[in-house]
Amino acid sequence: MKKIIMIVLSLLMILNVPMSRVHADNTVEQILDNYTYEIFENDEKRFVDVINKETKHVDYIIYDKTTGVLTINGEVQDCVVTTTQPNGARSVSNAATCKTNFTVDFQTVGVLAGTILAIAAVSATVSACGVSVAAFKTAVSDIHRRYATGKLASKVFSGAKVKGYFKYTLQRNSNGTSRYGNRSLTMKFGSGPNKSYSFGNGGWWSSTKPYSMDD
Repeated sequence: MKKIIMIVLSLLMILNVPMSRVHADNTVEQILDNYTYEIFENDEKRFVDVINKETKHVDYIIYDKTTGVLTINGEVQDCVVTTTQPNGARSVSNAATCKTNFTVDFQTVGVLAGTILAIAAVSATVSACGVSVAAFKTAVSDIHRRYATGKLASKVFSGAKVKGYFKYTLQRNSNGTSRYGNRSLTMKFGSGPNKSYSFGNGGWWSSTKPYSMDD
């Protein structure tokens, strides 16, 4: 039995398989930095539990897909979401741009990442573009760090409005392959300047019609 366990662990290390747990009802647990994120959803709501590994404190975030109401620990939060979507892929030089805008309240950087990922429109776009929860959390942390140090530190406080957007361009080559290009997250705290984090371009795939508003 010990040999079998060692073989399995060796394969996981070689293949670099993420050590995440999948639960019932589409629940995924991702351990990032000092926080554990438990994300799950059903047809009506999306839930994100943000667990501080050091203090064991849990923040419960719920997003109602029908009403657009977002709550943290039972308290309703300001949450505004708008999406601009392309009606089809274009050439690399004339790409169709998709942008999902959001406005949320800041509490902590860990809760901020969970809050943004709780929004169904944002999470769906991020996932479709091939950006992982770990990569998204890194982006949020990086922008927060650039604000929290130096002259912009006064903009970061509990209750501050955070406005931002996740953006990508839908591109197509003449050979029929397509990709999500120029993937990025942009945010600003209060009246501060926009700060962006780039996820780069996604891989090419073969498709005759990767996206359409009519689909």
